[in-house]
Amino acid sequence: MGGATGLILISANGSFSHVSWYPLLIVLATVMYACSVSIIKNKLQEVKSILISGFALFIVGPPTGIYLFTTDFIPILKSNPHAMASLGYVVILALFGTAISIVIFNKLIKVSSALFASSVTYLIPIVAMLWGLLDGEKMVASHLIALAAILGGVYLINKKSTRQT
Repeated sequence: MGGATGLILISANGSFSHVSWYPLLIVLATVMYACSVSIIKNKLQEVKSILISGFALFIVGPPTGIYLFTTDFIPILKSNPHAMASLGYVVILALFGTAISIVIFNKLIKVSSALFASSVTYLIPIVAMLWGLLDGEKMVASHLIALAAILGGVYLINKKSTRQT
């Protein structure tokens, strides 16, 4: 985390007045993610995964709804002939791509180690890269290097210690 923060700050050539602070939100999100995994594993072991997931989504629902209805969402929904179909696809994605996957992830945290469960998320960039390939994007050497780094990191994290005492 310190390395990521350092790279963000260095990219501004040492001047804090030119730092884009938005990338630091990624660092904050990563810290919050680690706290979430730790709390689920250590404090919420007896709570059903679906309740944890439902509560988490319930908490973000109202602020998200308030934001949504301060945009031109309703007028576009009424005027665009494809808007309802698009909204339907978003609902499907929300259910299957988010809600169900969060329940499964929370269950995975409970039945395995928090470290293993959190390392599963390192596979997200790989899946994203595969979607890009299916969409016709080109794969370059830097993609392969990053892929190898991700897989190597997951391997090292999950490798059983062979140290003898």
